[in-house]
Amino acid sequence: MDKWIPVSERLPEDGQYVLFCDIDNDIMVGYHVQGRPNTHFSQDGTWEDMKNVKAWMPLPEPYEESEARNV
Repeated sequence: MDKWIPVSERLPEDGQYVLFCDIDNDIMVGYHVQGRPNTHFSQDGTWEDMKNVKAWMPLPEPYEESEARNV
């Protein structure tokens, strides 16, 4: 699994869907928009201010049927 990347180190590529973690430790899926460098856009249509987002990580690969395990 990928590790969290602090926004102070780098930002995701423009339009790349990722997980974001904000200062309240809420986790959401959204994407960074380069035309608005101080904000992130979340899926529910609200802007999350950059100062409120502390880290991000790429989304995992989608589930594939072959990954199912017998438990």
